[in-house]
Amino acid sequence: MKIYGETICPEVPYKTLLLSMNDTAAHIVRETLDKYGMETEDAYRYCLMQVKYTCCVLETSTDRKIPNRPARYSVFL
Repeated sequence: MKIYGETICPEVPYKTLLLSMNDTAAHIVRETLDKYGMETEDAYRYCLMQVKYTCCVLETSTDRKIPNRPARYSVFL
């Protein structure tokens, strides 16, 4: 999964994580912060946001499961 964390590190617009279906949002946030070199940051101060584009309409959601995995989506931290 590509995690777009450009708001926390503009020099590195995204990181790629290898995840399993059992990984929690908390785990994904922690892994992302670690990859951005922010090991000491409190992961509970961050959240995941899903942004899905369909037919030129922007839909956003936070902290929700992704039903049936849409074909195109990005996750921002």
